[in-house]
Amino acid sequence: MTIQHIFVAALAMYSLAPQSSHGQLFLKDDFDYPSGDSLRAHNWNLTGSTVNTIMVSSPGLSFAGYAGSDVGNAVTLVSTGQDLNRAFSSSDSVGSVYASFMVSVSAAQTGDYFFHLIQKPVAANVFAGKVFVRRTANGNLAFGISKRSNLAVYSDSSYSLNTTYLLVLKYTFNSGSSTDDQVSLHIYRNGMPLDSPPDVGPVTDGMADAASLDFAGLRQGAASSAPTLHIDGLRISAHWDVPTPIRLASFSAHKTTFNGIRLEWTTLSETNNYGFEAERACRELKNFVKISPLIPGYGTTLEPHHYSFTDPDPHDGTMCYRLKQIDLDNTCHYLGPVEVPMVTGVENANPQQPALDQNFPNPFNPVTEITFTPSAQGRTTLAVYDILGRNVATVFSGTVEAGRSYRATLNGRDLPSGTYLYRLDNGNRSTIRRMVRIK
Repeated sequence: MTIQHIFVAALAMYSLAPQSSHGQLFLKDDFDYPSGDSLRAHNWNLTGSTVNTIMVSSPGLSFAGYAGSDVGNAVTLVSTGQDLNRAFSSSDSVGSVYASFMVSVSAAQTGDYFFHLIQKPVAANVFAGKVFVRRTANGNLAFGISKRSNLAVYSDSSYSLNTTYLLVLKYTFNSGSSTDDQVSLHIYRNGMPLDSPPDVGPVTDGMADAASLDFAGLRQGAASSAPTLHIDGLRISAHWDVPTPIRLASFSAHKTTFNGIRLEWTTLSETNNYGFEAERACRELKNFVKISPLIPGYGTTLEPHHYSFTDPDPHDGTMCYRLKQIDLDNTCHYLGPVEVPMVTGVENANPQQPALDQNFPNPFNPVTEITFTPSAQGRTTLAVYDILGRNVATVFSGTVEAGRSYRATLNGRDLPSGTYLYRLDNGNRSTIRRMVRIK
């Protein structure tokens, strides 16, 4: 994934999912069913084999900002056995189809596909838009795709086992010939996606196009080549994204002087927003509970608004926080989660991931401060980028000590109004946040 690709992806607002222009999904499944249930008990039908039933498993997966994050459970696929399918609410045969889901791979072999789209009838076995994963020589993972072939085109081998990624498969119908449809794959480590250059593809593979796409398929492949993994938060639609009730510029959590946790978030716009409630959970259990009263929203507004709430009594360990956003019609959406390591009475711990706080104030005009805590000693840079991934300012560049907090000041006098990214590079790790310049 290129640097510019990461920046453009991270600048996307916290959309609720790839959706159609009318907000209608072809298929949505957060696997919010009891752990241990057979998935066939929940609108999924048999494609092939009855060995190794596909089961609902706990817990679900997390990917900050994604609609399906921390909602319900997940499903587990093993290296061979039952294959299932579920019908779309309506079929599609023009434009593009987008399928997004979270995935965490616990074991992989020589490579096989585990997710695909299906043309009706299922019995015709027209499987299109296949998503693969394999273990590479360096011990990492590579994700791959094909249109219809069982030979995949793979990404680079920079992905890790037991790590949650957001994958977006794009199938594009073309009318030039009967073999020119294309598939692409977008792979996100963090940040919400825009329809930006793919990490794999476009691929055509020369095989016959699908006449339509009507079903999603989960596959447990060959025993010698298939992976073991968890899938969660499946969304399938004809369009990448749509405006959502909340366009969120930032959401952060950080320790206060007296061992509390302060949550801060900034909206760029709101539609029918009744308000927010803050929720907290232990990372291991993901048992979110309400910890705040209703924090009133601004209804419908195109102006930025800043919110905050302090949790005065967090538990020890790594805490997860999310926002429950409530519409005027009582519809609820979830934003987050964000995580904070919390060890009471211990300051300046040496975390594995460098800590980059939300700038304050945010939005800003024209000066703002950024606090960061490196996790590794050595050369560190803090730089600001515009929406095209171009460096517009370097706020800090120098040698740092691990675990010590630093504060840098950005004077944005010469920056036009808009959304920017600031990125901390420390050791071999990077952390990115967003901020908003207003005049």
